[in-house]
Amino acid sequence: MTAKANTANEKLVEEVSKAYARKDIEAVISHLAEDCLLDDIPAGGSCKGPHAKHRQFLAKQLEPIASVAIEPVRYYSLGDVVVTERIMTAVTKAGKRAATPTLGIFEFKGGKIVMWRGYYNMLTFLQQTGEVVNSGAEK
Repeated sequence: MTAKANTANEKLVEEVSKAYARKDIEAVISHLAEDCLLDDIPAGGSCKGPHAKHRQFLAKQLEPIASVAIEPVRYYSLGDVVVTERIMTAVTKAGKRAATPTLGIFEFKGGKIVMWRGYYNMLTFLQQTGEVVNSGAEK
């Protein structure tokens, strides 16, 4: 079920997601404020501008990924904040595939993203790519 972006900010989130999926770092950065905070909660990494730092941060995230698809499930908007639930499917350069539910929080000011915070289950991602072996514990 692909959600439809309705508000202007939701449409910008959709554009950023598409650019990220194309691994088009310059297109992603074009939507970020110079002092934007990028925060990858599960990986423990964050970056606050300028854009040179954003480029390095995004390149490091995307380096091990051969391809990525992002399917929006829901958008929630309140004022200058958009929360999006999505399924991110990544294929590593080693050919391993992982589909992970993600939550993104985007805050806007003046038509630019000033904060982008992402949440997902890193363990689920690593288990699917074979980086972590399942412990065998019952769910």
